[in-house]
Amino acid sequence: MRPLLAFLALSLPLCAEEAPRVPLAVLGTHYLRTGDERALPLATVGSAPEGSATIPSFTALVQRIAGSRDGRRSEDPACEALVQALTDGSSTLRPVQPGGQALVFLVGPWLNSGERWEPTSLSLEGNTFSLVITSWRDNGPRRRNVPMKPTVLLSLGEVAAGDYELAITYRGMFLDVEKKQPRYVMDALQNGPLPFHVLATPEAGGEPATMPQGALRVAAIERTEPNAQRPDAGTYRLRTRPGEALKPCVQVGTFDLAAWAQTEGGPAAPPELAPPADGDVIYACVTGPERNSGEWMSLASVTWTKDGVRLVVEVWRDNGARDRNTLSTPVLVVPLERPAAAGTYRVDVEWSTLVAPSTGGLYSPEHDPLLEPVHADFELR
Repeated sequence: MRPLLAFLALSLPLCAEEAPRVPLAVLGTHYLRTGDERALPLATVGSAPEGSATIPSFTALVQRIAGSRDGRRSEDPACEALVQALTDGSSTLRPVQPGGQALVFLVGPWLNSGERWEPTSLSLEGNTFSLVITSWRDNGPRRRNVPMKPTVLLSLGEVAAGDYELAITYRGMFLDVEKKQPRYVMDALQNGPLPFHVLATPEAGGEPATMPQGALRVAAIERTEPNAQRPDAGTYRLRTRPGEALKPCVQVGTFDLAAWAQTEGGPAAPPELAPPADGDVIYACVTGPERNSGEWMSLASVTWTKDGVRLVVEVWRDNGARDRNTLSTPVLVVPLERPAAAGTYRVDVEWSTLVAPSTGGLYSPEHDPLLEPVHADFELR
């Protein structure tokens, strides 16, 4: 029998078109400063060093994701020392031990201030974990630049004994400010496999699986127009009672985000938006479907056309039992880049629903007939 994640239901159906997703449980992020020229591997897969802080269960990490502001992060304060030790080289991962979580330690390239390099998607099909890493870079001017190299520690969850592969795909998104390019376009695509083994019995010594820098293979890119915006967003939760759920929708305009977000007791309703004037920040506020504790909503992509912008929003749900449940309605606040020309623009929201047997399991794509695409228009004069 092929090995599977220990916390997953063996009867989970697989989607033929898309592999089931694993929540992206990032334990922490640190940065190397200028002058640190150590040749660190791009990726290392292993177990936490002996004597390091206890890592929360994968289910607990996923619950942290559900409570995070961007629906992506699960940083745990107890793991900060571990991430720092791996970054400065005072500690290293061990071969993946039985009964614990398989960890991935990533080391990115040098970045300028304001640039980003981060894991953005994780899936599992058979014994292959597929990890997508995306960078957002530009050649714009900087008054003060502090180059840094990111390091990221994430969890694959509790993995049964056996042989696996971590298939890494790197997507480089670039904004050519010097050529007055309006938005980001993909200018790099690379991929490569990192085999790793999960021990059946505990063993001392040995080396974790590593992939050196430069090991990814260059892949062909299908050239497109520069139409991507970095998918930055904040998630806010409105407390709801049974029978009081709001209808999913999108609103576009401007408002005082800080004042609304800092409402005593938290926002009780979606913000009231006004038409944007010159100099105003334009927001798309996406009200999602009512959710249970441990469920969340995140922004997957922002893509522009000549007529408007398309937002792909992921809705993460599960069918697990809950001892205590707090219903809430998520509101995703997305700052939009201001179009250069006056006119009427349309914001389309497409939903991608992912459902797991229980919190922290494999989340498979599933059509929700009650969740239809929504849209709204806004005007610039």
